[in-house]
Amino acid sequence: YQPFMILDLVVNLNEKKDLHFAKEASRKYNLREVHTHVIKTSLAFFIAELVYKTINNREENIELYQFLEKSIQFLDTSQESVVNFHLIFMLKYASILGFGIVNGSNNHLYFDLEKGVFEKTPTHSKFLNEEMSKILAQLIKANYLNMNELDITNLQRKQMVESLLDFFYF
Repeated sequence: YQPFMILDLVVNLNEKKDLHFAKEASRKYNLREVHTHVIKTSLAFFIAELVYKTINNREENIELYQFLEKSIQFLDTSQESVVNFHLIFMLKYASILGFGIVNGSNNHLYFDLEKGVFEKTPTHSKFLNEEMSKILAQLIKANYLNMNELDITNLQRKQMVESLLDFFYF
């Protein structure tokens, strides 16, 4: 199996053991590009690791499952550039996990990575600068369908990923 492959599984869970096994496994969708397109494969690995490191419970979460399934399908079928996909994914994913970012008012120019809010002035070192805060505000308003309208350089994209990972950490 490969990252982001959507499967139908029948699994035997034994609460007394750490090792579980799948009795049956079949593909739910036949993904075409996630495993053959270099950029999409890289994004799938990144997002799979993010999800793996941030979900640690076994409770059913239909909203999260549907979000993941639709995101995977969009990534696979998109004919447009997906270079901003992971940024949109991270923000939407944070919201589903319960710590999403609400865009502040225009006079709050800096994003506080620890508190998860926009503020007027930085009060410690864990703030995005004004430029990156503006990009974050644009990303919050974006979705998969309009993500290519964002004008973000590769360097800004890299900085935003690092900042959003810090945000997930806090």
